[in-house]
Amino acid sequence: MDSPSDATDDRAAERADESHVSLCVFGFGDDPGVVTSVLGIAPTTAWAKGDPLPRHPKARRTHSRWTLQSPLPLQAHVDDHIEALLSLLEPLTERIRDCAERFPTEFGCAIYYYQDFTPGIHFSEQAVQRIAALGLAIDLDLYFLGGDTDGD
Repeated sequence: MDSPSDATDDRAAERADESHVSLCVFGFGDDPGVVTSVLGIAPTTAWAKGDPLPRHPKARRTHSRWTLQSPLPLQAHVDDHIEALLSLLEPLTERIRDCAERFPTEFGCAIYYYQDFTPGIHFSEQAVQRIAALGLAIDLDLYFLGGDTDGD
């Protein structure tokens, strides 16, 4: 009989990898509207420190965050997400630079790997230059959630 962890591994292997690519702003206080006003664009998600967590209403957020996520489906390749988000952000370059001077602001990539095969990540010179032109650091988080875990 399979163990519960085997069942979890099977479900993970069936899921498609996901890429979350977003502009993230932190440390703006208790009103995400401040960031929306500076950037002139609505966030995909936003919350303030102290807001309740959706699935745990007694727990509270430990930090404020404003996020504008790539408009592509999560299963799209990370390169496509980077291009889509940069196309949205570049017309806002001056506003983004202003925001980055006022609040911690970054270009974030979180990739959730569910498959056995984990491709490498490559940022083209052009993508790095475009992100740098916005005045942003890059935050990269990789999560390996499926596949072989026996170390072979």
